[in-house]
Amino acid sequence: MAQAQRYCNNCGAPNSPDTAACFRCDVSFKITRPLPPQPLEPIDLTPAPIVAHLVPGQLLENRYCIVCQVGMGGFGAVYKAEDIKQQHRLVAVKEIGLSGLSPLQVIEATGAFNREVLLLTDLKHASIARMYAHFTDPEHWYLAMEFIEGETLEEYRLKAPGACLPLEQVLAFGIQLCAVLHYLHNQQPPIIFRDVKPSNIMRTADDRLYLIDFGVARYFRPGKSRDTIAFGSPGFAPPEQYGKAQTTTRSDIYSLGVMLYQLLTGVDPSLTPFRFIDLRVMDASLPAELDRLVMQMLEMEVDKRPTSMDIVRHELQRIADKQKVGAQPGHSSQSSPSRKTLSFSTQGLTRYIHREHRKGVLAVAWSPNGQRIASASEDETVQVWDALSGKDCFTYHNHANVVCGVVWSPDGKYIASASKDQTVQVWEAAYGPRWLRAAAMRTGFKYFTLAGHARGLQAVAWSPDGKYIALGCSDRTVQIWNAVNHRKVLTYSGHTGKVQAVAWSPDGKHLASGGNDNTVQVWDAMFQKGANPKQTAFTYRQHEDVIWAVAWSPDGQHIASASEDATVHVWQAV
Repeated sequence: MAQAQRYCNNCGAPNSPDTAACFRCDVSFKITRPLPPQPLEPIDLTPAPIVAHLVPGQLLENRYCIVCQVGMGGFGAVYKAEDIKQQHRLVAVKEIGLSGLSPLQVIEATGAFNREVLLLTDLKHASIARMYAHFTDPEHWYLAMEFIEGETLEEYRLKAPGACLPLEQVLAFGIQLCAVLHYLHNQQPPIIFRDVKPSNIMRTADDRLYLIDFGVARYFRPGKSRDTIAFGSPGFAPPEQYGKAQTTTRSDIYSLGVMLYQLLTGVDPSLTPFRFIDLRVMDASLPAELDRLVMQMLEMEVDKRPTSMDIVRHELQRIADKQKVGAQPGHSSQSSPSRKTLSFSTQGLTRYIHREHRKGVLAVAWSPNGQRIASASEDETVQVWDALSGKDCFTYHNHANVVCGVVWSPDGKYIASASKDQTVQVWEAAYGPRWLRAAAMRTGFKYFTLAGHARGLQAVAWSPDGKYIALGCSDRTVQIWNAVNHRKVLTYSGHTGKVQAVAWSPDGKHLASGGNDNTVQVWDAMFQKGANPKQTAFTYRQHEDVIWAVAWSPDGQHIASASEDATVHVWQAV
């Protein structure tokens, strides 16, 4: 059996039981009276205060126009900027300045920059800001990243009464962080974040969280006995991060436990590192099972902590679900349905909730075999996930603007996504970001691109035979493209406003389209030579506002249309 470790009363570092003095702080274990608790003192690599040298309007790399400074990093400033080559997309530009640094600081700044570039290049997760580019000049290094509008969790916490947050919110935050840390830990090799704390997490107005600093993260190296150098934040770093052992995925579990403890109690862990009173002693109203979980996460011995972030996430979710059930008020079983309202039973059981998108979800499509779901979002991604478990399969990141529509090919092999970046992109559903036909474009590789529609695409639909793709466009048209030879077949121009929805009839002979002109138009899609589809249109004019969605009944006899006027109309088709 392994000998128990002896923890230093001064710094908390683990030592062998027969050691006379702490290997880290050199305090003797022969002292009979404990020293007052002191915070950890990790290596301080913080340079002297840095004066930002970029000014609003300044252009970097001939594309990033500085808007303003939004923060300071360890070795430089962080700026809000516009990418003028990507439709003025907002980006965060992280700057590392080398002038004025000591030789040791240059080494560590170099390591932090290279680690962040290496890690962020391959990481794709809803709670990790995307890296768009990295570049240098003689005295600076830069990262251009996704701009997150919000504030750090530390800034948000300090505004709350007692510097602590409501239980329900802390549980939701914990579940989000478990998900992204589990993603990191499941990489090959696993990635250890090593600095989980509120100041390294951004919070948006809708309570979405993002990890923002990968400067001290590292890959786990099997068989390695210890880390090369100790990094960590006093109070949040586990004992092994300052000792002779290598940090592991359970090191992040410890740090997350500290953060949850702080969010629930308002206690500053840096004042008494490694010393935590039971949660329910601090606040008797907290659930006993949460107390047990957090205190287990804070175990000094690594092997006594939960074995994975997924286990922590499931336990936090169980506690959160239990809190919601207990908080539900009684409700009457009586109802008086309106003649104009079509409703479903309120007794339906939620199977799961997919929460990986960072912004609003605009479209969703089920695969033909029912095994997967694709969702398109304002966060510029399409996410594909397992329809039975809700588990993420992959995220498609190749769009440069809001993705408005998504559809599967009838055989389930491909996905088409339409975006306000003026493109429709067709890619292999089984492999994610691997598209069919490479054509070098300014925004990447596309299956095909639609030129001349500066206001973008709103909707997409695949014909039942898989040969054609219909696109609802912001220029008031519907375009039909051949999915085989990538050529446009025709343009329908019967609408007087943006086209927000398109749908093929089950036999593929007709299309229904609706949009901002408050109409649904049904027209011939047979493409006879010389035919003018506008002349064959039937127009449904009973809605009073924008048409957002249209759908055909399986027998092709009826059409359902959904509108901003708060109604769904079901009516006879052609």
